[in-house]
Amino acid sequence: MTTSDRYAARLILPMDGPPIENGVLEIEGETISTVFSGHDADAVQLGNVLVLPGLVNAHAHLEFSHLSTPLSPENGFAGWIRKLITCRNSHDDGLDSIGMGLEEARSTGTSLLGEISTTDVVPPALPPEGPTCVVFHETIGLATSTRATQLASARTFLQQPASPLTHLGLSPHAPYTVHPDLYQDLVALAADRRVPLAIHLAETREELQLLATGDGPLRDLLVELGAWQDGVLAKGSRPLDYLEPLATLDHALVVHGNYLAEAELDWLATHRKVALAFCPRTHFHFGHAAHPWPRLLNAGTTVCLGTDSRASNPDLSLWNEIRFLAREKLDSDPLTLLQMATVNGARALGLSAEQGTLTPGSRADALAISIPENEPCSLRTILLHGTPIGMIRAGHWHSLPPS
Repeated sequence: MTTSDRYAARLILPMDGPPIENGVLEIEGETISTVFSGHDADAVQLGNVLVLPGLVNAHAHLEFSHLSTPLSPENGFAGWIRKLITCRNSHDDGLDSIGMGLEEARSTGTSLLGEISTTDVVPPALPPEGPTCVVFHETIGLATSTRATQLASARTFLQQPASPLTHLGLSPHAPYTVHPDLYQDLVALAADRRVPLAIHLAETREELQLLATGDGPLRDLLVELGAWQDGVLAKGSRPLDYLEPLATLDHALVVHGNYLAEAELDWLATHRKVALAFCPRTHFHFGHAAHPWPRLLNAGTTVCLGTDSRASNPDLSLWNEIRFLAREKLDSDPLTLLQMATVNGARALGLSAEQGTLTPGSRADALAISIPENEPCSLRTILLHGTPIGMIRAGHWHSLPPS
């Protein structure tokens, strides 16, 4: 297909306005200049497709992208973590796995990705076709003695040069792996440097048990790993204690939130700069209770989607996450699901001015989805049966491999 500065499609969904039938997307350089309805004989004719913004995978761990199947959680979350640690220690080339994950994400329609990184360097230079990455430096350190070292490592990470395709952030891993004082340090650092912060929170019942009583399977695991320190986590703690400091940030991301209590749901409803990343197929993999994402959306919280990793998910396709959610929750609004996968994710990662919509002035990143033949042209039909076939990345068309 030849390159052009205009692309015509049966349907364009800009995400900042209503669907546009027989739409044309016009691009100048690497940015969108306008979107309009009408016939344009000189435009590249994409045909019977839906064009929407490139997908946003707000939460991923790419270091496990070499796994062909997810790790089984039959021994509970703590048992799954043991397998994860073994997997990490037995695989030498983490950067190779990250590269595999980036390619899989790009080839399935993702143009922006939130990556949790356990290395001290950002991924190697990305190809022009992306995806853009917000790389969150993951911090783990429950012992008092590691506080200064871990904080220094986070500061050093943020001193690395960013680029149009790479942005930096911080990720104190979880309440049970980060000293409360170190957590406060990292939140303050993120506020000072004005970078996004992500934390795994209210992910499992085991986490809630550890915070409330100081015991349970996660404590046993931490003792086994030599990472437990008595008295660090005050008994009676709860996820709300970790939410409240986030009010100082421009962009914060709560990851999973499977077991948020009433007080935490209410807090999120009144703090709109704190978003929640929901990973549907990972949630299903662990057999968690029903997730509160519909309630959060109704309350005005920004809810976005992620794939987590191949340790808990069969692939890194965000389109498959949307399709899974559409099938699991038949009464869901398909437009809302697409918002969760585009504009909401860009907003959560702090890049809504650049990506997540087809707004004039934003980066020219778009995804083309096939519209099934002989089917009603409805968003639900497209979600259930359509296939990503190509991307417009920085103004240039890239065909995607068959799914």
